[in-house]
Amino acid sequence: MGEYGETTFELLYDLPEEERPEPPKGAFLAPDEALVDCINRCGRPDPEYLAALTGKSPQALLFHDLRGAVFQDPEQLAPDQPWSPEKGWVLRDQYLWGNVMAKLEAAKKAEARHPGLFRENVEALRKTLPDSPGADEIHASLGATWLPESFYEDFVKELLQLPMRPRIHYSHSLSKWTLRTEDRAKDTVLSRYTYGTADLSAYEILVQTMNAKTVKVYDRYEHYNGKEERILNQARTLAAQEKQKLILRRFEEWVHESFFRREAVQEYYCRAYAGYVGPGFDGSFLRFPDMNGEIRLYERQRNAVARILLSGRNVLLAHPVGAGKTYVMIAAAHELKRMGLSSRTMIVVPNNILRSTVDLHRQLYPKDRFLAIYPKDFTPAKRAEALRQIREEDGVCIYMAYSSFDMIVMSKDYWIAKRQREIRDLERAAVNSLDKGEKQSLETEAARRKKQLSKFVVEAEDCPWPSFDSLGIHTLFVDEAHNYKNIEISSRTDNIVGMHGKGSKKCIEMLEKCRCVKRLIFATGTPLTNSLADLFVMQTF
Repeated sequence: MGEYGETTFELLYDLPEEERPEPPKGAFLAPDEALVDCINRCGRPDPEYLAALTGKSPQALLFHDLRGAVFQDPEQLAPDQPWSPEKGWVLRDQYLWGNVMAKLEAAKKAEARHPGLFRENVEALRKTLPDSPGADEIHASLGATWLPESFYEDFVKELLQLPMRPRIHYSHSLSKWTLRTEDRAKDTVLSRYTYGTADLSAYEILVQTMNAKTVKVYDRYEHYNGKEERILNQARTLAAQEKQKLILRRFEEWVHESFFRREAVQEYYCRAYAGYVGPGFDGSFLRFPDMNGEIRLYERQRNAVARILLSGRNVLLAHPVGAGKTYVMIAAAHELKRMGLSSRTMIVVPNNILRSTVDLHRQLYPKDRFLAIYPKDFTPAKRAEALRQIREEDGVCIYMAYSSFDMIVMSKDYWIAKRQREIRDLERAAVNSLDKGEKQSLETEAARRKKQLSKFVVEAEDCPWPSFDSLGIHTLFVDEAHNYKNIEISSRTDNIVGMHGKGSKKCIEMLEKCRCVKRLIFATGTPLTNSLADLFVMQTF
């Protein structure tokens, strides 16, 4: 089969669709047992199913017997609709992690609308909030976006002894800081000599520093043919960089000179970052009813499967090499299908381990029906048929090798719609901008992208076979995902290892594929290799 035979697709034993089990009369389960059964079957607390298993009303179960084990998440309820006991229920592990501070604010608002119904939420979230770091533990860098514009305006006013605060603005659309003041203020002694040079005023150095750039001074020469050449002036650059270091040191001193400023920095930081709690999913409740009885997963593997099933978010399996990530992916894919949480799942692996991964799936779930497509089954002559099979596949999952997966591209219509959304976002930001310079930059960028889009519509050719966004993939697993880290990163910084101004085509396509699926699971033993830029790349996916 596959690489070593003539059969194009491997369709293993068909497992009939299971129906929701009905508890026998007179044999009701205890509430805690019913919750375990419910999560194993439905992947979430289902009030009606719990009531059928226990013989009790949903209200009695959720507000008494299972109190503290499940919570009703107010963010899953429509704020303009009457309260309903049937929706929004999640496990404790699901609720008490992530941005706990934001969840606490939502719970407080829900409790104000529905007194008494969300009191338990508020109390539990308050107990879960992590301790705030002390002011001395927080490093506030010049240009950090979690500090407000007024904070920097106060610093520049005091640094350069200005009669009034300058205008400092951060554009979220452009990810750029701008600083405006009167021209005469740029030629003061403090601006040109104390904190600046004859080439760069303190204002120019401040703007470049806030935008995470290293200041440089260039000499410009015009050639006989009219072309201009810029050559780095090392001596003047070093002088400007010394002034940049002086400003950075002065900012750090200025922050710590005042008790009120230290308190303000702590408050801003905690509001932006300190309200997060890491996940702690417990997979001991998982029964894995269809798994080979001779195989038992380790506790860490069960917990990883539980996180994939219950978090409802993208998951990175950054376990060390040999920790059993493949079993986790296979078990999670099977449970997602069995619980009805994923309509179509695809698992992408390197070419050299495709067959061994398929064999492991056979070993772990002998009765599973799935589709395995090998590279020799994805030649141009067979590609359209293979993609048709994927689009119609209703088994547990679909296996593909890297080389085959990379040949599936996003459609031309997808790219056009994406670029149109980006242009609309820029135009909307320009309309809403109160800063003249920002408005002009946004309008210029929107016009540039419109020109690019017009050229793309005329010149780009659509794919002759079905595109990835037409396959209906709900969940995507990618093994050895570090192979897709070379994506384009737009950044204000320079000279950062691992930050690519232009990524590879296959990695850019992978990023868009990940954005059009509902669930994404990456597995790699080396999420960080060259630099911390790898961490940003993984979070981008």
